[in-house]
Amino acid sequence: ELPRADVQEAGEPWRALEEGAGRVGDIMSQFNERYQDAKRQADASNLMAEGSQRLGVLQQQSSQIADRDAAYTAFNDGAANIKNDLMDRVRDPLEKPLVSAQFDQEAITRALATRQAGFELESSQRRGELDTNLNSYAQSAATASGPTGDILRAQMIDRGMMSIEGAATARWITPEDAAQRKLAFKSQISEIDVRQQLGAILS
Repeated sequence: ELPRADVQEAGEPWRALEEGAGRVGDIMSQFNERYQDAKRQADASNLMAEGSQRLGVLQQQSSQIADRDAAYTAFNDGAANIKNDLMDRVRDPLEKPLVSAQFDQEAITRALATRQAGFELESSQRRGELDTNLNSYAQSAATASGPTGDILRAQMIDRGMMSIEGAATARWITPEDAAQRKLAFKSQISEIDVRQQLGAILS
């Protein structure tokens, strides 16, 4: 039997080895945790690169719709389909929140840009329609005649003014543009009146 001092001395290396093995195990555990996190981030990044490309195509297509709300709805519907497809391909439950959060952030940003693009196209189209309608109302107002001529003239003028105010309310035109169009509309009616009077005199 070894003396007590020798037993103690013999046990020290083993304890040192056990402690060393424990530290190595802790280090490996920490490394594995970091590795898994990095892997999730990489996998999420790969999916989001694809998602971003698909969102870009969708934004370009939806932005061609000349209607703010319709463009916004078309993009959001398409984005929801893309997200569902990507999320179905995620196998790691801890990766899903990463993909979902990154996708939603980009989708919201692109959706707002799409809505603005649709609004700008819609505004341009609506301004063209407004000018065409105002020209028609001015012609009808200036050429109204007969017993109900004054009534028809007033109706056409009111209709033109309401169209201008509606366009301004929808922000297809600015308040300054609305004021200018009102003046131009009245001036157009007066010019047609003058031409008609001159024509009657010369005929």
